[in-house]
Amino acid sequence: MPKASKVGKARATSKVSPRDTLPIGGTSADVPNDGHGSSSKEALSRGQRKRLAKREQYLKREKMVMSSLKLKQIDEQKGKIDGFDLLKEALPSLDDIAAASKARKAKQKAIDK
Repeated sequence: MPKASKVGKARATSKVSPRDTLPIGGTSADVPNDGHGSSSKEALSRGQRKRLAKREQYLKREKMVMSSLKLKQIDEQKGKIDGFDLLKEALPSLDDIAAASKARKAKQKAIDK
């Protein structure tokens, strides 16, 4: 009878159930605790705990960056009248209008000659 290796035993006993996995983009706070998952943190290996901590840190940093960008956008919009900045960007500037009128006048003079 062949000997069972320790690795094989560990793999067989460390099956991950669907309730222990995190949803995509979610954190451990999003998973409802039904009493079965309370020992899942204790059962994680050192590497798994490190990966989970890094993921939570990354999500926390991403959330902080997104909120700061949102605040920056809100601050920029405070000084602008609703929709006025878009109209201003859409309309040609005075320099563009002056250059276009000079070009038209020069073209008209060339046609008249």
